[in-house]
Amino acid sequence: MVIFLLTLLSAVSAYTSIPLYSSKIPAWNLKKPMISLLDSPKGAIPVHNYYNLQYYATFQVGTPGQDISFILDTGSSWTWVPSTGCECHNLTNTFNKNLSSTYIGSGNLTYLLYGQGYVEGELFKDTISLGGLDVQNQQMVLAYRDMDLEGLASDGLLGLGFKELSDNVSTVIDNMFDQGIIQEKVFSLYLNNFNYDNIYDSALTVGGYDTKYAEGPGVTIKSLDLVGFWLNIIDSVSIGNDKSNDRAYAILDIGTSFLYGPDYEVDMILNAINNTSICQYDEDGYLYCACDYENLDVFPSIEFVIENNTFTISPYSYMLYDNETNDTCYVFIDYTGATYWLLGQVFFREYYSVYDMDNYTVQLFPAVKGPIFDRSLNSYGYIIQGMAAGVSFVALAVIIQIRRMRSDSGVDYNRII
Repeated sequence: MVIFLLTLLSAVSAYTSIPLYSSKIPAWNLKKPMISLLDSPKGAIPVHNYYNLQYYATFQVGTPGQDISFILDTGSSWTWVPSTGCECHNLTNTFNKNLSSTYIGSGNLTYLLYGQGYVEGELFKDTISLGGLDVQNQQMVLAYRDMDLEGLASDGLLGLGFKELSDNVSTVIDNMFDQGIIQEKVFSLYLNNFNYDNIYDSALTVGGYDTKYAEGPGVTIKSLDLVGFWLNIIDSVSIGNDKSNDRAYAILDIGTSFLYGPDYEVDMILNAINNTSICQYDEDGYLYCACDYENLDVFPSIEFVIENNTFTISPYSYMLYDNETNDTCYVFIDYTGATYWLLGQVFFREYYSVYDMDNYTVQLFPAVKGPIFDRSLNSYGYIIQGMAAGVSFVALAVIIQIRRMRSDSGVDYNRII
């Protein structure tokens, strides 16, 4: 899924809130109500929102801890870190196993396939610390090589899916619960929006959620206990006067920058957007449109219906303004090349999401937003090559596993691929 700084703060209570800060200067080169922990003195870790393209956090691995930045990804479950000497994408930090007294190697090599790119490395165990909360003997992958991840802004990746996607190896959240660090196997994610002057920084909370990130009451949807993904069924999608009632799977994937969908529905959406303004595709196939930043609401909103609940995605979430190219906006919607949806960061900038791993549920609350960001007070330019920094980390296993399923829910499972 697609990717991008966090600040992890911990306390003696059973949960930790991890604020993610949104930078205003581009650097393409490179979720039971809880109490806010923003005043906690422990484990402050800076986290970046890379222009609505990537959300990533910095944690510590090993003893003593070595700083490694991680993409937060609900679309996969392995956690991997780059080794010293890794033949990898452009890295800021690597993990030196020789400097950790708690490192336990296995000698077992593995590889991880993603929607875009892959990682090769060795299975190992070590301590990983999230905001001062030490998870011991966490099994991870020490990457020796990766391929086609050049746009990745972080060093590694933290998987927040179910352990079925990691060969039943316990995830970080699993081990936090098993080791008594958190009292419930729950985490929540608030993603702020670069298009707004945000009230709060983005945040990951482990062990619960914080109602301050919710603008109103939420709804609970069931995740299908099938293949290890946070997986739901979309009953319909509409934009303007156009609607599709074709039911399809949707993977909830914080690690993906874009909203990806089936050909027919994406064509419908892009045509409606294209009919609103003068739009065209750039040389890399990204759609961009002439726009007035303060009036993006002239573009139509997208509506998804899941379990009789309507979720609305505004243009301020699915478009990225580029004021270096004479008032144009890039559209963060593309094709899966299959018949399922990937609901990425575009969706979760609208909804604060709370994940209950024991009950297979996701609560979705309208996310708190600030006013539209006043660009006249803080001008900047995008280097749109940064679009390449959007990466898809849905495990390739989705294609194999979903094909094996049979329709017990009224959905043609084979239609998804």
